[in-house]
Amino acid sequence: MLHMEHVFVRLGAGAWTVRDLSLRLSAGRRVVVVGRSGSGKSTLARLASGSLTPQAGTVAFAKGVRACLVRQDPTASFVSSRVWDDVAFGPMNLGLAEDEVRRRVTASLEAVGAGDLAKRSVGELSGGQQQLVALAGALAMGPSLLVADEVTAQLDLRARRQLRGVLDALCARGMGILEVTHRPEEVLGAHRVLVLEEGALAWEGTPDELFSERGARARELAGLVGLRARLLADEAPLSAYFLRRPVDDPPRTSSGPVGERASGQGLELRHVSLWYDESRRPPSAPVLRDVELTARRGRVTLLVGPSGAGKTTCALVAAGLAKPDEGSVRLAGRHVRPSDVGLAFQRPADQLFADSVRQDVMYGPLNRGVGQDEAHRRAVLALRDLGVAEELWDRSPLLLSGGEARRAALAGIVALRPDAYVLDEPTAGLDGHAARAVMDLASLLARRGAAVVVITHEVAEWLTRAATVCVLSAGTVVWSGPPEELVRDPALAAAAGLDLPCDLEKAEVDDGTD
Repeated sequence: MLHMEHVFVRLGAGAWTVRDLSLRLSAGRRVVVVGRSGSGKSTLARLASGSLTPQAGTVAFAKGVRACLVRQDPTASFVSSRVWDDVAFGPMNLGLAEDEVRRRVTASLEAVGAGDLAKRSVGELSGGQQQLVALAGALAMGPSLLVADEVTAQLDLRARRQLRGVLDALCARGMGILEVTHRPEEVLGAHRVLVLEEGALAWEGTPDELFSERGARARELAGLVGLRARLLADEAPLSAYFLRRPVDDPPRTSSGPVGERASGQGLELRHVSLWYDESRRPPSAPVLRDVELTARRGRVTLLVGPSGAGKTTCALVAAGLAKPDEGSVRLAGRHVRPSDVGLAFQRPADQLFADSVRQDVMYGPLNRGVGQDEAHRRAVLALRDLGVAEELWDRSPLLLSGGEARRAALAGIVALRPDAYVLDEPTAGLDGHAARAVMDLASLLARRGAAVVVITHEVAEWLTRAATVCVLSAGTVVWSGPPEELVRDPALAAAAGLDLPCDLEKAEVDDGTD
């Protein structure tokens, strides 16, 4: 149903984004595309959906194929402010009867687990819920080819598993699926795996062939795919790289900076409640309800919970960008101001606006009165800490890949050097190398004395970095404590809506020793 032959694409000036790429995708087959951030995966997704024309080569679709693209940023596809209307937009433009449109909208929303969102505004939804709605909109079109670009990046584990079942069922019924992902577990079950490197095809084969690679070849592929690699024996298979704690991972820090800063107060939310607007005040349920959260200086605090629990709203309140209707937010004992806390938004596009990456990262320090030379020095340090390649510094943020844009946005926050950080899904959609750089940076910021709050669905990746985990469900903190207690009590994790991976306890938490 899809045939690409020797395709070349260049976005802006510079090197080819995709070069000499060929692939075939047949009905009822699922092809997974992996590779490091900036390797050309999203560009390939646009080509496969017909929304981008190559400068050279051919992209051909079989007669009657309808291709739909679900983008990495779900808001890029929204055309209406109401969920039902947005999902209905595509079927209506196909000229379908009203009854058929209603049937498709209902079926698509229910299939992805978003049936209860039909009457909601898309602007009220969490990032994960928005991804589900965007996928429902694509499914309502009845595509024969679905191109999914990091559609699970902001979903909790339960939603990912439900979505996996939906996509597998559609594939079994004849739909072709091209899926871009950074999640190793999503490679399993694919018919083919494509590994991209700098826009070119570096490896192609089945998951079994990929995971059976050994020795030096396994380490090479682990680097290209972006897996967290360990130093393995020469004959260890690539599968040994998955769901393991690297031997050089720093243990979870139990002691922070010494002296006055270590004992000082951090970021505190006390009895915080918030409604979206006056019409939603009691007796209707608040978005946040009596939230109690303390993020100590010198520590990384995880804020976790299912999609739609209120985590992003909590981040806005903690950063002083949303005023609670009840309760207070303090940093070091005084009421928080927006300039006190560095907030990394869930969508990096919400933070990037300058003509170049370098100018964007410098903007915050300059806006606070820092001199030009010092602002530039801070920007360079932050970009290097986050592994943003130097050739990207003078590029427009609009030309960055999703992973590159996320790291550039984080660099802009780090360059501000606030006393506290709130990072909303900072590793979503990042390859293993880039995610590792972000996690290392969060640990470094904590060691320097900052209070660091990380909102994440990547519980397994972050547990070894955290001193405290706060679980948010339905707008309230239902549990708070050390990560070991959460992991060692499956009933507690299940009650909190965290369906932890079954191998997490043995793979990620081992009392700080290897």
